[in-house]
Amino acid sequence: MLKESYFANVKNLPQEAHKEYVTRARFNSILAPSAKLLIEAGIFKKTDGSKNPKMPFDQFRVKYEKEILANPAAIERMRFLKELAEQMDVYLICMEKSALFCHRSILKTMIECLDIVLPLNTSDMIE
Repeated sequence: MLKESYFANVKNLPQEAHKEYVTRARFNSILAPSAKLLIEAGIFKKTDGSKNPKMPFDQFRVKYEKEILANPAAIERMRFLKELAEQMDVYLICMEKSALFCHRSILKTMIECLDIVLPLNTSDMIE
């Protein structure tokens, strides 16, 4: 089963579960939002140390989904996680405690709906 959690809670998760770290800052995951998107969304600081205003979550969702769906390696990883989640618990782990405004909630939905959204061969769909 596909589940979500956050970094500080990892010690409380079942040891036998697969933990997929989906963060940019610490693990540089292909399933994490790009640094460019995190800066644009006001999550990461710009090079001058300032931050952009927080992007509305719906706008962030659209941009994040486009990023992930444009990356064949990310799609392949999502397919792997979906198949693995049919055999065991798979936790998507991020730094954010609340999943309400975190990319892992978007990612979880994308993985669960993967075969509905994308056919098995996506090479013709990605430009």
